[in-house]
Amino acid sequence: MTIKKTLFSKNTNRFKKNDVIFNENDEGNEMYFIDSGRVKIIKKFGDNEGILTILDAGDFFW
Repeated sequence: MTIKKTLFSKNTNRFKKNDVIFNENDEGNEMYFIDSGRVKIIKKFGDNEGILTILDAGDFFW
């Protein structure tokens, strides 16, 4: 078994454009690896929001 199959065999999630993966202060114990596409990390400030970073394939976050 290859390392990629080992890493991604447990859970694979697919998200559509503009899906929310999780919100600030949500409890969690998962790490996300981006296989393809992009993820935008957004911080809300009252009624406004700002982009903290944009992650691409090969990046990860938790």
